[in-house]
Amino acid sequence: MSSKPKSETIVTTTTSNTQTTDARSTTGDPDLWDAIPMGQTVKEAFAGKKAPSSVPIAKPGKSLWFYIHPNTEWRREALLIESGDMGKEWYAIDEDVAIQVEDLISHRLLVPCSSLQGNWFLWPVKVSDRSGRLDAGSESTLRVVTDWAGHWVRITWNPDLRAYDVHHRKVDKAPPADPEGGYKSLWSRAFRGRFIEDSEHPVIAAILGAK
Repeated sequence: MSSKPKSETIVTTTTSNTQTTDARSTTGDPDLWDAIPMGQTVKEAFAGKKAPSSVPIAKPGKSLWFYIHPNTEWRREALLIESGDMGKEWYAIDEDVAIQVEDLISHRLLVPCSSLQGNWFLWPVKVSDRSGRLDAGSESTLRVVTDWAGHWVRITWNPDLRAYDVHHRKVDKAPPADPEGGYKSLWSRAFRGRFIEDSEHPVIAAILGAK
């Protein structure tokens, strides 16, 4: 077994097989299902915004040191749809449209994170469905978001424990500066051109084989 790097400590985020993590505890929202989907919040975030660059919607890679924004008010639950066979592209979807393609929808918690270089991204963390079901990987991810918010971490999957190992820097870097415009700016840049309001949207048509 290789020795641990001196610049970090490692903690494994395990969860019980008999319990599921309630996403409401990570968001500060009294009712998760009242907060899904983003709906008007996203539309308002788009209004009058001009962003020079986009914000990725992606899971952090295993070699990436990243900072989890600690303010739960910056997190939002969303109905998302995934597109792209060669690489994931996430689209937010309107509630009325989501009902028509329910089997394609994924409930996600969008968590703002920053790289060491100050590049922000939204981590689309899977949350439990209405039945409360959540796989081990998603439970572990939610635990990382809950327990390590406000810290610089790196995560690697531990297949034996079916959970993430969290690598925490012993010498913590100062928190990154919040992006100009706050979380609404992040949303605007992340979902510009990626909000589906029509069931005939090209993304849905392509997934369904209509195109």
